[in-house]
Amino acid sequence: ILRKIIKLHPAQELYVSSVNAKTYNRELIFTIVGSEFFRKGGLEVLSAFDKLIQEKYPIKLNIISLLKITQDDLFIGESDKKSALATINRYPGSINYYPFLPNNKVIEIFKNSHIGLLPSHRETYGYSALEAMACGIPVVSTKKGAFGIDAQHQREVLIADSPAKFANHVVSLFRNKDLHLKLSQNARRLV
Repeated sequence: ILRKIIKLHPAQELYVSSVNAKTYNRELIFTIVGSEFFRKGGLEVLSAFDKLIQEKYPIKLNIISLLKITQDDLFIGESDKKSALATINRYPGSINYYPFLPNNKVIEIFKNSHIGLLPSHRETYGYSALEAMACGIPVVSTKKGAFGIDAQHQREVLIADSPAKFANHVVSLFRNKDLHLKLSQNARRLV
């Protein structure tokens, strides 16, 4: 039966014609997208950014999410959502929060970002990772976040399943512009 199965990925438009080295003027810009923010690892991202911003790292985070809590979020409640919103509101110059944006605006934000994030706990298909890659930016993800995409670690994406490894990958992209460019070009090519 396996020989008869064909894996057909969703059609993904390329949003950039080529990938050039991104400049880091004053800050490194990250973007996480998904209505189910907590399933996508958003709480962990906010916790990390809370610390990094307090330590004066030159970073910015874009969050595009409804911050929706689903019945699958067994250990997430309204207090977690309030805590997330409090962290977001604490850093108006460093964290941009959009409950909803039309897709063309999401794509513009990805194009103006340096790194896409998808540290999901559970994922049906990594669409937001695919969109980020189509915009020519590298993605740091968990194995589950990159589910369904035929991307290989250190070729088109950086995969980490622990907070420490995730942070190390983000730092390596910040410090190694050649790696950033290589991943961006390979990711766009994969899409």
